[in-house]
Amino acid sequence: MHFVDCGPAPSSLQDIAAKGFGDQVAYTRFIPDLSEPFNSLCGYCERPCIPPRGLEEDHDNQVDHFRPRRHFPELAFTWENLIYVCRRCNDTKGEQFPGKWSKDGNLTLALWEAQKAGKRFVDPSADDGYVNPRDPAEKAETFFVFDRHGHILPDRSLDDRMWSKAWRTIRDLNLNPDDERRGGLVQLRKSIYDAVYKVAPRRELKGFPSVVTYARRNALSQRQAGRL
Repeated sequence: MHFVDCGPAPSSLQDIAAKGFGDQVAYTRFIPDLSEPFNSLCGYCERPCIPPRGLEEDHDNQVDHFRPRRHFPELAFTWENLIYVCRRCNDTKGEQFPGKWSKDGNLTLALWEAQKAGKRFVDPSADDGYVNPRDPAEKAETFFVFDRHGHILPDRSLDDRMWSKAWRTIRDLNLNPDDERRGGLVQLRKSIYDAVYKVAPRRELKGFPSVVTYARRNALSQRQAGRL
């Protein structure tokens, strides 16, 4: 996951908000406005939302309300609340949101995972929420790392609040899916991790929080350092 700056709201959204059409709005009309800054990658899992031929049912590009309309109707027309996503992540997240509703609710597991990481679990509130790819204040790529198995994990250097926010995001959005037949998300991260091992000593390898971060920034920095 990484931060995405989508620029100002399109005038069409402002017009709709002014007229107050509510649930009659087809938010998919804003896919073109969102797909370009998101580079056609899902804002949560970073897989392409424009899929290989024949896999459309698994990926279809959609628009998610980061804070769901059911719980935050006042944000229905807020540009910064719209996220470009794949069908899988949109269906998985649904109407879940910290402090409002979660399909998981496994506090025992959260406390255990936090203890293993040397953290105190602080369940995110509706004010804090999940990690938001459109938040410029706490950029998404600062929350996560990959391990050698291709799993995305909260960065251990985070404070308790940010670690808990990252853990809850991974858990509720199922960013480490078991079913690899649906696009190989974990395998994609593992391939990146293995590629980095070839050019950086293990002691230097800190993991990469974002496929995009690796592709655009880390590879370039390693090339400039003479490692590639």
